[in-house]
Amino acid sequence: MAGIAILGAGIFATEEHLPALVSNKADIKAVYSRSVSTASTLVAEAKRLGVAGIDLYSEDTSGHTLDELLKRSDIGATIIVLPILVQPSVVRRCLAAGKHVLCEKPIAKDVKTARELIDDYNKLYANKGLIFSIAEQFRFMHEFELGRKWIVDEKAVGDITQAHLRVWRNQPPNGKWYETPWRKVPQYQGGFLLDGGVHQTAMLRYISGQEVVETQGFARQVAAHLPPLDTLNSGILLSGGGTGTISMSFSSTRRATELTIIGTEGSFFLTDGPDGFLLTLNLVSGASRSETIKSKGVEIEIQAFLEAIENGKSEKRSGPEEALNDLAIIESMCSGGDVLFIMDGPKVMDHHDIVHDEDPIKFTTQSCMPESRMQAALLRENPRIFRKSFLKLYGCIFVGYLCSATNGFDSNTFGGLSAIPQFTKYFGITTKNQGLVAALYVIGNIAGSFFAGPCSDTYGRRVGMTIGSAICVIGAILQTAGTNLSMLMGGRFILGMGAVLVQTAGPSYVVEMSYPKYRAQLTGGYQACFFLGTIISTWLEFGLNHAKTELSYPWRLPLAIQGLPSIIILCAVWFIPESPRWYVGQGRIAEAKNILIKYHGDGDPDALVANLELQEMVEVIELDGSDKRWWDFRSLFNTRAARYRTFLVTCIAWFGELDLPPTSYYFPLMVKTVGITNVSTQLLLNAIQTPVMAAAALCGLSVVHKFGRRKLLMFSSAGMSLSIAIITACTALQAGRPAVGGTGIAFLYIFLIVFAFAWTPMQSLYPVEVLAFNSRAKGMAYLAFMNNAVKVMNTYVPPIAIANSGWKYYLLYVFWDAFGVVVIYFFFVETRGWSLEEIEDLFKAKNPVKASLEKKTISVAQDGTITHVQDDRRDA
Repeated sequence: MAGIAILGAGIFATEEHLPALVSNKADIKAVYSRSVSTASTLVAEAKRLGVAGIDLYSEDTSGHTLDELLKRSDIGATIIVLPILVQPSVVRRCLAAGKHVLCEKPIAKDVKTARELIDDYNKLYANKGLIFSIAEQFRFMHEFELGRKWIVDEKAVGDITQAHLRVWRNQPPNGKWYETPWRKVPQYQGGFLLDGGVHQTAMLRYISGQEVVETQGFARQVAAHLPPLDTLNSGILLSGGGTGTISMSFSSTRRATELTIIGTEGSFFLTDGPDGFLLTLNLVSGASRSETIKSKGVEIEIQAFLEAIENGKSEKRSGPEEALNDLAIIESMCSGGDVLFIMDGPKVMDHHDIVHDEDPIKFTTQSCMPESRMQAALLRENPRIFRKSFLKLYGCIFVGYLCSATNGFDSNTFGGLSAIPQFTKYFGITTKNQGLVAALYVIGNIAGSFFAGPCSDTYGRRVGMTIGSAICVIGAILQTAGTNLSMLMGGRFILGMGAVLVQTAGPSYVVEMSYPKYRAQLTGGYQACFFLGTIISTWLEFGLNHAKTELSYPWRLPLAIQGLPSIIILCAVWFIPESPRWYVGQGRIAEAKNILIKYHGDGDPDALVANLELQEMVEVIELDGSDKRWWDFRSLFNTRAARYRTFLVTCIAWFGELDLPPTSYYFPLMVKTVGITNVSTQLLLNAIQTPVMAAAALCGLSVVHKFGRRKLLMFSSAGMSLSIAIITACTALQAGRPAVGGTGIAFLYIFLIVFAFAWTPMQSLYPVEVLAFNSRAKGMAYLAFMNNAVKVMNTYVPPIAIANSGWKYYLLYVFWDAFGVVVIYFFFVETRGWSLEEIEDLFKAKNPVKASLEKKTISVAQDGTITHVQDDRRDA
């Protein structure tokens, strides 16, 4: 007998699956849960039932995670009893590891996800002899088998003309099934209607032997604690031509299950009671039958699963296709009615194939797009940009912006000081060591990046900003008080280490706090705030250069000012809330909800967008098992879609950093190569570049939604390539020609403008958008590492190359930026107009770029329901 692992240690796994496995004498090898405490509870219950030696696995136990469990050769099958949103990904992992799978119903959150899962199984695993079953106990219970025998095998009631299913349940706020976060805030259609409703549709289909091919009705939420829906009433059309109704509620004051089937020869009635299900058959002939049966469905389905493994043949009653049909009925009723498909093994039958009286039944179909719920909520709520709660929100986000300003202060401070002879003479800085001194800040970034992510993931975004800012202050003090080159270099390295902490925590905080409708502008604004630091530092240096003194304060003061944003952060961080997503990751759902309601919902506990955001966050955390392992970066590379996303993030790093020698560090040196030798003029030109770039970045930020990401990036890269080509020509020809040198300076500014217009906001916005929920934190850490790796090369090499090769060195950037246009056109996915959930789906397409250029027109009713979705082509 194959060794069994139970994946999930909740109530149902402990109270139903475990006793059923023990009863069937299954060889239980291991149990897995997200936390070791819940896994221990199930193991303790197993010991009470007489089963010992079960190994524990959990995501918070090093070396005993799900990955390690699936590597065990003595485990041949898994029983998955996890939250609905998690199960499909875990099913795939188990099948990929060569394990048989019995997964709790429902098969998935929606039909689309279920069909993708079934397609993967049929294409990749079915031919390998792996069993994939869905635990739907109602198709194994003896009482329902008897009902099917009467209706289908004996045809006791004749042809079915009517079928009526009525289910009433009450899920109180303090009920044991309700007290789980993923059920309290369900990120899937129907809530308990889906979770429990598939049982009932399975019973109807199994006993009647017919399919529900169309539904028309109403669904609503009655109880405030049971979102999004808890009650539905629908008319149904059966595949045999009969009609009927399904009424179902999980907020009822009555508890009962009733199924009535009326045929040409009699009627059948089923209802539940304390002694089991009562089945009654009344025939036109006057004959009648009645039986009460109570059986243990989970125990029987476990037995069937174990026998299927032993026989090497799937049990049809628990096949995923059956579970898909159960789900399709619930989905159609939750959306107000729809035409359904019927699965016949791996073949999907179109509804036009269903025939009654030799005439095809004519239907009209409508699409259900659950991934567009956020767009619908935003269209309905449509808040003012300056409403009261948003003003508070902007204050919180500005604290995150100061993390970008920290980097901006350094970037131009050193560049400007390098043009001051007193500074370079005091520390002994030459063209040979200037690159190393400048690069030490970036090297500090790289060193700090290895613990920057774990710091803010483990202790929170605010703690990450606090620790990073404290380190930055120490680095700034060491630089300012420096008496030799070693102190200066040490200060720059420490400042770089602290800066990467704030640059990791800051943008994460901004993204996670931003209101969804304005996420692009607010997130892009983070990178634009870089210029807040550069403007102050460059103009301060320009002003101090005119101080007629031999004292050191004209260059020590700019070094000290580098710590100013960090000091402000250290003072302000205590007055801003923690990221709601981080709270959800710690299981502190109530605190996350309070923050979203206060800052996104304007204090309204029923705010649509705020509550939907919370639902999405709960889904994210359920999907983010690998986020608990800071060292595990496989989620960036383990699928085709993940590799595509990581490729785009890599492109952002290389094309965003390697577009020109870093002007913030070497602007004075670059203007010197085109004939500007006066130090004061160099510093003035260096100071002017920063407000010019800031204005360009803000302009680009204002149109990013109008023109899209691809067009702006291609325009910017093409403009940069052309500008550098002209700069190169002017540098080569400027000797003795002031007009040519002036033209070179002008196009250097044009380059900075076209760069800042698109690349500045995109460097923080685009990676966040293309990265999937479950790899976003690690993807941003990877981006920081790549950015700094490229910076090291592009900071250390240019001064030596420019000194030795002059204008010829710039030709590298001419061709590189032109190459960037080609890469963006063929590979960059357009994210404008798509929600984050839809962007994830784009990468599953055969051609993500082509799929991303589709445009959707969504019509939304007054109540927030999507009434029409139209797809058009978007211009490339």
